[in-house]
Amino acid sequence: MSFNRAVDAQHRRIALLLQHGGDGGVERCFVNLARGFVERGIFTDLLVAERNTPFLKHLDPQVRLIHVPVAGNSDSPRALADYLRQQQPQILLAAKDEDCKLAITARSLTPRPRICLCASVNYTAQLAGHRKGLLRRWIRYQRLRQVFNQGDTLICVSAGVAADLAMILGKRRQDLHVLPNPVVTPELTTLAKEPVDHPWFTEPHPPIILGVGRLGRIKNFSLLLRAFATVHQQREARLVILGEGRQRVQLSSLAARLGIAEVVDLPGFVENPLAFRRGPPFLCCRRAGKDSAMF
Repeated sequence: MSFNRAVDAQHRRIALLLQHGGDGGVERCFVNLARGFVERGIFTDLLVAERNTPFLKHLDPQVRLIHVPVAGNSDSPRALADYLRQQQPQILLAAKDEDCKLAITARSLTPRPRICLCASVNYTAQLAGHRKGLLRRWIRYQRLRQVFNQGDTLICVSAGVAADLAMILGKRRQDLHVLPNPVVTPELTTLAKEPVDHPWFTEPHPPIILGVGRLGRIKNFSLLLRAFATVHQQREARLVILGEGRQRVQLSSLAARLGIAEVVDLPGFVENPLAFRRGPPFLCCRRAGKDSAMF
């Protein structure tokens, strides 16, 4: 692996590791973080395994994109270690579980840099309803300890996540730092005032309930569909869920089985979900450490 920009010891550099990018909260937060860093004169690299992802088009042009092999590839730890050794960033920040694991593995091959790991999930709540019960939870906690206990700095998106992770790791709560998600940007107010490109929002309509998030198991949108079906039996209403994910087919099928397919819409990923927030009641995932969609 080679890198084009020479290291300047007089400048600070930070690296953000985000191998697999989608359209979720972590991606949006990393784009905002990278922008904030370069605006403060910090050389910023975003390390990715995939370049064809929606969030990259919002990346500040001053942020340098670096390709790293996908985690699980035997070359990925060494390739990341080579980057760390050559470019010498002061900090490597990772947030997703597979990225945190790769960061720790690569750092074992080189003494630099300082590793900051970010937790955005209440793991106890996430595992509480798992079918495999205590064994599954014990294995998951062991893996979390193996990774997070090797991080130099642990950052949590809320006090609740920090308390949960401290309990799992056997650390003091004050050893973990709480930093809210970086979701408030200068464009926030302007984006919220943009018109909504959806027929249900541009014509007289019955009440609309809005959900936003990745269509994955942790968001539990199936529960939202069942609850909405009960509401719809009592009064006319519509449900819109913004986002994309693996459970699209299952959720569409469930809506059909519940008899609400005609009043439920899954428009997928939208560039500006803020515009949809001006009127409808908004529901978010109860398991998220601090749901970025709320903002």
